[in-house]
Amino acid sequence: MISHVVKRYCLIPMSIFLISCNEESLKDEYTNDVCGVAASQFEINFTPFSPNSSTPVTDTGTLASAISFEDSRLISTSIPIPSNPTGGSLSLPLSVTISDNSSSHIQITPSGLPSGYHISSVMVQFAGTSQHFLIPIDPDAADIAAAVAAVKAQQSLISDDEAAAAQVFADAGGVTIKLSGPSSGSSGTPLIQGTVPGEIVVSSSLSIAAFLSPDNATDPDYSQDTWDGIDDSTYWTSTATMGTTAVFVGTGTFQTSLTWSTGITDGTGTSSDLLAVDLDLHITEPDTTEIYFSNKTSDSSGELDTDNVLGFGPENIVYTEDPPEGSYLIEVVYFDNGTSNLIPTNWTVSVTACNSSQTYTGYITVKTTPRTVVQFTIETGCTLPNPEDLDPIITLDLPPVPNIWEQSELCSADAAE
Repeated sequence: MISHVVKRYCLIPMSIFLISCNEESLKDEYTNDVCGVAASQFEINFTPFSPNSSTPVTDTGTLASAISFEDSRLISTSIPIPSNPTGGSLSLPLSVTISDNSSSHIQITPSGLPSGYHISSVMVQFAGTSQHFLIPIDPDAADIAAAVAAVKAQQSLISDDEAAAAQVFADAGGVTIKLSGPSSGSSGTPLIQGTVPGEIVVSSSLSIAAFLSPDNATDPDYSQDTWDGIDDSTYWTSTATMGTTAVFVGTGTFQTSLTWSTGITDGTGTSSDLLAVDLDLHITEPDTTEIYFSNKTSDSSGELDTDNVLGFGPENIVYTEDPPEGSYLIEVVYFDNGTSNLIPTNWTVSVTACNSSQTYTGYITVKTTPRTVVQFTIETGCTLPNPEDLDPIITLDLPPVPNIWEQSELCSADAAE
């Protein structure tokens, strides 16, 4: 299996540390064990999907053209799932929220997978469109995330509940796909255009199915619209569906958006918040002014323009003018609505600042206790911290493991040598 040959981390048994392996030894192992065995597979002519960043989002079709899934490409056919899939089923969040310059991590939990198989790719289709995304999956990702979470919990950086949830997800063979909303830039007009921030512009749904590969085999060449096993029901899970809502929010040179994976409606209805998963986004400015639901604006032009209380988000804080220089702290808080109800949830925070964007993720179980997302300084030449660099217990002297599309370049270069 391609992604099992090169790992991002070497996991040291009985140790609370994760250390990175030697880059050259990993590269040699990759090229010797994979490229030499399946060189023909890597003659890939792949054009990555480029989302439309100029057409306003007004319906399902324009929404599907404006978003992107990490490491994905478009496939010209519908999800090619056989009529009688026998590869198990998928559990998805009820809905996902999409807004300008935001991201969401969608966790997919399988059940009933055949023994000895793993999810090697995911296909996503927007309802009513011909837009089909093919997303190769690294089957080691969940195991690595669980190992990292265990170390963080031992050092009290996260809760034991968060580490346990990560391990349960990995043990279930879960995979995560990253959905990015339209990129309007740091100061452009939002592509998802509405009248009032928080307005739902488009409601639709996603259909998702997963293709399986044997644990002891090389993953198929996903650069093609067809591949070995594509018509075999054993290799396909059944299709699952989740809702989507595209929400209008403000954009600017400094914008922060929060989404999460649990709620009590499909994102389009209204209900009492007594049972809702209500996360809140907080920003503390250099002068200690805190922007959140009880103080929605600041003298520095910061504004919480969207406050969601039913689940999925978005919470959006945007600066209509360049913010003053200094240190900014971004936090997530699980709102205490006065009940004993507690539903843990994953969250994603997208930050646009310093002429760049970053995405930070986590899992929250405790109400009222602020969870630090990131702290950084806005100044001339500033950059946003890389999420992986925020963790002092992990050494990253390796580049990321090449995805399925980058592997062809590595193998081609090795063959040329």
